[in-house]
Amino acid sequence: MNTFRFWPVGQGLFYTGSIMNGDFNFVYDCGSNDDNYINKCIDAYLDTIIPSSTIDFVVISHMHYDHFSGLWRLADKAKIKKLYLPYLGNDKNIITLILANAVFGEAANGARENLYRIYNFMLHLYNVESETNNEFPNIETVFINDDYTIHKDNDSFYSLLTSHKVNNYWKFSLIAKQISTTTYATLNAQISALLKVEKVSCILDLVNTDTGVNKVINIYNTVFKKKQNPTSIILVHQPLNNLQTFFTETNLFDKDYFYCNASFFYNKICPQNICNLTTRRNITLLTGDACFDKNIISIVTNELNNNTAFITQVPHHGAKTEWYRFEKGKFNTLQYVIPYGLGNTYRHPNKETVDEILSKGSKLISVTQNEGYIYWID
Repeated sequence: MNTFRFWPVGQGLFYTGSIMNGDFNFVYDCGSNDDNYINKCIDAYLDTIIPSSTIDFVVISHMHYDHFSGLWRLADKAKIKKLYLPYLGNDKNIITLILANAVFGEAANGARENLYRIYNFMLHLYNVESETNNEFPNIETVFINDDYTIHKDNDSFYSLLTSHKVNNYWKFSLIAKQISTTTYATLNAQISALLKVEKVSCILDLVNTDTGVNKVINIYNTVFKKKQNPTSIILVHQPLNNLQTFFTETNLFDKDYFYCNASFFYNKICPQNICNLTTRRNITLLTGDACFDKNIISIVTNELNNNTAFITQVPHHGAKTEWYRFEKGKFNTLQYVIPYGLGNTYRHPNKETVDEILSKGSKLISVTQNEGYIYWID
């Protein structure tokens, strides 16, 4: 049995997979804007992989708090064999700035002490010096960068990893977009100017006060503007043979949606639905908050190889801009999943995104803090 699950973490994403009856476990993103939701789901997930409590690999798609906030808890309670993180370059000031924005600029509900623990853990993973590094477990970490196949266009780097197979039974492909060299240079100049004005030697010296954190976040927002996801890792996974798919949704509570009529969603139209479906490849496409462009679309298209995806996670919680960029790829999908938090201030998902998906005739599934989604491929 192969089991896959979108957990009910609200505004964020926590996706897990268990292959060959738990012999191989993986995680794609592990975070939420509300620590209570992600902590509860992590503990529930770990109960499903007892007694080994071993995770073969974890992928964090990008540096936003709602996609990695639970990573430190997961690493503390389970053994993670390998961790894939976006490549942020070699400049420790830039890495520190990006992580500071991700934790202190993105977190919606977290105690100050906990935020610093998460921040220091991420610094530890990226090999940036921190006073509390010794508190955290050492994990084999791979930064998806030019160690793999490089595609260069308009000063942007793309990489593709397609050789990760589990006993010739399951295939995983990681597709990554990196920070452009021009943006990297702009960040460097802005940081140098700030350090000179503040008369400190590194960004780490500024994040101990709210004033310093705000100045660091301001640089991030100035440089990236509306492009809030400068790095992204997309995961495509699929069996290497034709297997049947059994799928259902799990309702934890029954509450109305704030931004979308409940009837929009397939799992509200057909509660407790269990179906038996066979597709050519039973592909799952996990996009995080990725901003698709022609290069990423080309790589994903080649990876799908003209097959219809069984499950596609809608990029960026159904945000309009990322959806329209994604749609340029004209990917075929049977079911779309939108993870988002009820009552979120971003007004995700965008109604135009929902309307576009419905017009395609595909099933649309919601994952919120009140309900998750689970499916099996066997």
